[in-house]
Amino acid sequence: MLGAIGSSTQMFSQLFSRLDSKGQGYLEKADFQSAFQSLASGSSSSDTSIDDVFSALDSDSDGKVTESEFSSTLSRLQEELDAQFGQMRMQGGGHGHGSLS
Repeated sequence: MLGAIGSSTQMFSQLFSRLDSKGQGYLEKADFQSAFQSLASGSSSSDTSIDDVFSALDSDSDGKVTESEFSSTLSRLQEELDAQFGQMRMQGGGHGHGSLS
């Protein structure tokens, strides 16, 4: 389990570095707008969704997302998703994904 946490942290750090294209040590809303535009490749990305993502990551609302904020928010999201998937497996009876005996 600790290995998965370590690899997630490394992945978050690498993603942060890619988004921090100016090497400032934090992300601004413009960094997300650039990333969303390159992902959308021509389709219009909603400023509202960019605002929502940025606000969720900017936990102290200072207009900057530090690597710590980025990593802790994504870690919390990953934990929440893992918990939801765990509940779904329990409710579904674990069809096809049971323990390896």
